[in-house]
Amino acid sequence: MHRPTGAPARGIERYLYDYEFHIRRSLKRVYDGNKFSPSGMQKRQWANICSLHGRRPAVDIKSFHHDWSTIDDRRANAACLYEQFRARVWGLGYLRGQLSADYNELHHLTFASSADRRPSGDLARFNLPRYRRRIRSALQELQGVHPGMWAFGMVEISATGNLADGYVFEPHIHLLINGVPKDALRETLEALLPRTTKGSHPIMIKPVPDQDNLGSGLSYFLKFAPELRTKFLTAEGRAGKGRTNLMQGNLKTEWLAWLAAHRIDELLIVIGLRPEIMRQFRLCELQHLIEELP
Repeated sequence: MHRPTGAPARGIERYLYDYEFHIRRSLKRVYDGNKFSPSGMQKRQWANICSLHGRRPAVDIKSFHHDWSTIDDRRANAACLYEQFRARVWGLGYLRGQLSADYNELHHLTFASSADRRPSGDLARFNLPRYRRRIRSALQELQGVHPGMWAFGMVEISATGNLADGYVFEPHIHLLINGVPKDALRETLEALLPRTTKGSHPIMIKPVPDQDNLGSGLSYFLKFAPELRTKFLTAEGRAGKGRTNLMQGNLKTEWLAWLAAHRIDELLIVIGLRPEIMRQFRLCELQHLIEELP
């Protein structure tokens, strides 16, 4: 898995080692939290694959890239760190450039419903195609009222809970939506994506006013992080906001297994944007994507 000491890197791997610091600076120029290390990625990839070995139901280990040599030959699963890196570079270079002159009333919308939650041990039963159809249907209804609208989104799985009370996976979606006033956006989508708990607020909307915010938003969409929000009670007995950590152990392994069962393009939702945007995501070589980073 790791490149042997003294073994010369070739092709795209040689390019990544030669331009590692340039790539890192370009990614940080978009958003300071972006990191990149080809050797660090190899180590983490190996650790993830090892954690999935022997899992039941079985995970297809062949659906990962085991080194950089195959990244331009085929597309791997969404748990593959190399594939995640390609998606991040595509989003922060190519996609960001395509959207830069194309928006005038842009919002970052997050939608989550308690009906989509799955307890730990049951994440495999979350039906991604059905979930995407529901979101796409709501967005297409919205587009019918606002013909100039476009949307780009990413399905994400986080978790919440604690060891004493148990953990719950929370599928949700982040969307960039342009061309719809904020009030109309909330009113229409709350009608199309009904609440499941009385008084809950499943839709959060934030404005995206400029290029810096667009870059940080896309970075957030494409972070692929196993986030775990832990809960706590205040002195008054109320639920506090808690803090965000990273999943560990069996919880993270279950999260990885779910990602490994899907490709990244299955997690994306695109409405109203030019078809070549997604075609470029599926076909373009990594070095060309890197060259488009700002």
